[in-house]
Amino acid sequence: MNQKSPFRQLPLLEDDTLVISNGDAGMKFVANCLGELYGGNPMEKARIDNWLDNSTQVLRPNLNNWLDFVFGKKPTCDEAMKQA
Repeated sequence: MNQKSPFRQLPLLEDDTLVISNGDAGMKFVANCLGELYGGNPMEKARIDNWLDNSTQVLRPNLNNWLDFVFGKKPTCDEAMKQA
């Protein structure tokens, strides 16, 4: 896995001649292969990229923190205050 995915990321998209180890890049590749799903012109693609990049940088980390809290991987506020 390290050779195909140097940053140890999943999902891993593998074709005969291509390996993509980043989920967003994989989505863009598949969408481009399917035609206009990824926008029909550069302006539409830029709008899609803007949403994807913002979701990766803003929404996903916050969602991960919330999921960690819900499933007990991070201390609650009260526990964190006791540790401080």
